Amino acid sequence: PKSVESWSSLGASLAEHHRMDEAVAAHLKASKLPDGGKTAQAQRTMRLADGLEKLGEIDRAVKAYRRSLELDPASPAAYFMLGLALGRDQRIEEACDALEGAVALAPTDAQSFRALATGEMMRDRPSVAYDALRRALALRPSWDEAQFELGVALQSLQRPVEAVAAYRAVLRRSPAHFNSHANHGTALRDM
Repeated sequence: PKSVESWSSLGASLAEHHRMDEAVAAHLKASKLPDGGKTAQAQRTMRLADGLEKLGEIDRAVKAYRRSLELDPASPAAYFMLGLALGRDQRIEEACDALEGAVALAPTDAQSFRALATGEMMRDRPSVAYDALRRALALRPSWDEAQFELGVALQSLQRPVEAVAAYRAVLRRSPAHFNSHANHGTALRDM
């Protein structure tokens, strides 16, 4: 192939067939071609980063996500994916910084708020996690996993009555949610 479109299509097709090494090579070729302006090049670089991450090459993926942000600093998706990659690499401070960029650029993305909350819990900052989860749930009120994590944050803040209410909200919607059952019992004992 000689065009960006051809390389990108080839990379996508190879990825669909779980041939990630070859997909990454194709996306690398596409990301280096200047066609389509900076935003298009940033998107191609994101596809490369995604492939690298799937191959377990986190450092290279992080570099590619950062390159994508250099090309398009207004991309909430690039900040989000960078944050997830850094989190998987246990670089929690950097991950939270990237996720803060994602929520600043996309304040209606509940998933970014939940990911930020996860990082903040890992940083032992349950009050910041609580705030992020409240924002996520304001955007997606019936999201069981975010509601469960809100209960965990509330327990960490030693607010068992509110934690019980959070777990009960999950259990009303999903009676088989195992972790909510377990944590609900713990929160009840803490009251």
